[in-house]
Amino acid sequence: MSEWLNPGSNYRSKVFWAWNGKLESDRLCRQIGNMAKMGLGGFFIHARSGLSTKYLSDEWFECVSASVEKARELHLEAWLYDEDRWPSGAAGGLVTRNKDFRARCLKMSLVDTPAADAIASFAAESGYCQFLVEIAQPCSWYNNQTYIDVFNPEAVKCFIETTHEAYRERYQNDFGGVIPGIFTDEPYYRIFFCVFASILFNISDISHFFS
Repeated sequence: MSEWLNPGSNYRSKVFWAWNGKLESDRLCRQIGNMAKMGLGGFFIHARSGLSTKYLSDEWFECVSASVEKARELHLEAWLYDEDRWPSGAAGGLVTRNKDFRARCLKMSLVDTPAADAIASFAAESGYCQFLVEIAQPCSWYNNQTYIDVFNPEAVKCFIETTHEAYRERYQNDFGGVIPGIFTDEPYYRIFFCVFASILFNISDISHFFS
């Protein structure tokens, strides 16, 4: 009955905590203290638009460490997240600095003469129907890089090494304890926040991506 009336942190609500400015450890710890006073059970650290502290930098991890220690002190859960904004996969563009790991699509077009690097081409009444691999172009959403090619095992391996392994090296002793887990968000295979040469893209109008 006592646990029903006063449940532990694992039964309490956790907030989706947006880190969207210049991070300061003291300020973060004050906010965690307020979460505890409000009766919350913990938080999910989530890098969001507006973050000015470099993602996965030493300064970033100093703030993560301070937040984890404050959560430990107050018996809260400190959940991690594996991306800068979303969807998970590019590690804030760190992974897709390697152009081989960038998202790609198969583009179909009607042409008079097929390109030499066409994957396939077929004769059509008005010319040729050709298929070309098109690679995503840099976008501010991914810190002037691109989203990842989720079908490339080496790209996904690089993402895991860049993010999950970086957290494991620092906090593995807390996994399953004050850090119950790492949240991942919407790994994507469609044209989501990706810029291809044939697409005019406006980050302020993304409704067509959800149709």
